Amino acid sequence: MRLLPPWLTAAVAALALSSSGLAEGAQVRPPDEDADEEDMQAVRAALQASRPAPQPTPPVALLPALHPTADGLPELGLVAELVASYGTGRARTASWPLSLAELPVELPPGVAPGGTVRLELSLQHVVDGWFRLDVFALAGAGGTSLLEAYATTRALPLRLQLRGGLLLHRFGIENARHPHALSLPVRPVALLRAFGDPGGGGLGLEASFRAPLPWLLEVSAAVLSPLGGEAGRGRELPAGELGLLDLLYVVTLKQAVWPQRGLGVSLGGSAALGPNPTGRANRTDVYGLDAALLWRPTPGLRLGLAAEWLWRRQQVPGGLQQEAGGYCALSAAVRLGGMVLAGAVRYEHLDEAQHPGAASRHRLAAGLDLELGRGSLLRGGGMVDLDPADGGLRGWGGLLGLQLRLGPHGPRGGDAHGLLR
Repeated sequence: MRLLPPWLTAAVAALALSSSGLAEGAQVRPPDEDADEEDMQAVRAALQASRPAPQPTPPVALLPALHPTADGLPELGLVAELVASYGTGRARTASWPLSLAELPVELPPGVAPGGTVRLELSLQHVVDGWFRLDVFALAGAGGTSLLEAYATTRALPLRLQLRGGLLLHRFGIENARHPHALSLPVRPVALLRAFGDPGGGGLGLEASFRAPLPWLLEVSAAVLSPLGGEAGRGRELPAGELGLLDLLYVVTLKQAVWPQRGLGVSLGGSAALGPNPTGRANRTDVYGLDAALLWRPTPGLRLGLAAEWLWRRQQVPGGLQQEAGGYCALSAAVRLGGMVLAGAVRYEHLDEAQHPGAASRHRLAAGLDLELGRGSLLRGGGMVDLDPADGGLRGWGGLLGLQLRLGPHGPRGGDAHGLLR
């Protein structure tokens, strides 16, 4: 307990001395300053001991944090697409991984002439602040498949990040996008040829690093199993025969500057090395370059230019096949009050001249999207395949669709082309 102040202690002592008949000239002893300082130190120590122990600094999040519901439940999302379509030409299907994929000519894979309904279900949740769980499934008239299901670390040292599970790799620009988030309803021919639909991926682990620079510089490396499993994306191997040469290896380097206003630019390079289904020891190498320009002169206007180029070298029984292809796309989006109008035009080229009986393939694709709000989007698109050898059309197709979104959206989704909001 703290003593009285020194001045008050002196006054009380003087009054006591005078009342007891002490000599008038008696001297009053000053209070003990050392004792008062000791009491103050004791008080400080008691206060310090009563304070709660400092909590450790929480880990720095490398991903934007999700906001669970009040009950701590994961966030659930649904994207529903109602599609009416029509087309002509030779319908083909695509396979995976790094295979001699047959190309869809007139319609996106999974969209039959006449129309269909497609659903994407999502579950996202932060677990203990250290991991994030993402699960995405596709459902349609043909059944249900697991698109992605992976866990992502949130607080590794040295700016590292790991993803593990069933995932789409980050080759180029378009491959990792979910079907509902594509800028056009159909993936580019060159990517379908190399990876199939809904994109190249598999079961495995991915590590990425972002350099501490004023601009974005990210390096990633993934090791994936080509076994299809629930996703149905690969060739089955007998149990116990999976070796290092049966794995898919993907390496990417991306750098970008995306200011809030003005001109942004990105450059990237990718490589995917893995097996193909033409033989036990046959392999395919795919190399790609990508670039994009994005101009935002005002908050409600966006103009973009994107291009990817792929070169593929593939071993087949009795020989070696090579081909090159890519695309160039021009896009624009403008905000009209509470709505967003976005459109894109894309030219695609695939050089198949080195395949017996094959010729170069040319495709023109265009699309127009009207986003009525954050949860609804009207889509329209069309494509034509040109045959330079015959001087005519190889096939054409078009579709109209309504997209409804509830809850969080898949990777790179959220609005028309995911760029304005």
